Amino acid sequence: MHWSFDEGQGESSMNRGRKLGSPQARAILRTYPEGESGPKWISGQFGAGLSFDGKDDYVEAEFSGIPGAEPRTVAFWVKVPRDSGIVEGYGIINWGTNKPGHAWQISVNPTEKEGPLGRLRLGVNERFVIGTTDLRDDRWHHCAVVMYGGHRPDAGTHILLYLDGELEPAARKALGEIRTEITGEEAHNMWLGRNLAYRGIGLQNRTNGRFFRGAIDEVFVCNAALDQGQIRSLMKFNRLPPPQTVAQAMAR
Repeated sequence: MHWSFDEGQGESSMNRGRKLGSPQARAILRTYPEGESGPKWISGQFGAGLSFDGKDDYVEAEFSGIPGAEPRTVAFWVKVPRDSGIVEGYGIINWGTNKPGHAWQISVNPTEKEGPLGRLRLGVNERFVIGTTDLRDDRWHHCAVVMYGGHRPDAGTHILLYLDGELEPAARKALGEIRTEITGEEAHNMWLGRNLAYRGIGLQNRTNGRFFRGAIDEVFVCNAALDQGQIRSLMKFNRLPPPQTVAQAMAR
């Protein structure tokens, strides 16, 4: 899956990827509650991108996400404001169910008791990995989160973070099995810019925030654990490696 956001206008962006999900899968610009203005079109790292106000903007993709223990890579460009607050980090990209081990959420860490603020984070519900580099500098950064599949993949042992093509050291990890749940009443399609745990007004008071503030561009979702060379190539050329090399990654 690949949403480039290069339309630069309108209310949706088309999937430009291949072989995963529907080739017609749109990423639809939304707000909650409905009726407000949605994410804004801006200049991105490649072509156009989207800016999120941290108040009510988000995107919903017509894609349910990668389930269970299957390997995956999620890569994207993100720009986080210098003054990003603790209620503006959840979540950059997510899907699944808000239960321990059943959620897949990438964020700018907003929870100081779990790790340094403003760092790249994967995970919720006591299963997480948090990086060391502060993203709050109002500059574009390329991020990739990789999960290696297996019998019982664990947040502490099967997740790698990459920032600007380099392996990102982990400041904090919390062990726990990952088995992403994409079916059932509580599961939802992939969101950009909205906390996976925030289901609607009046349902929860999210102390760590409901919506992400910042900019996002060039979102890729791949059902393989890409290696560092492939991630660097993606960052440089803005396209996935040839199918045969992705197949090799899937076979590892």
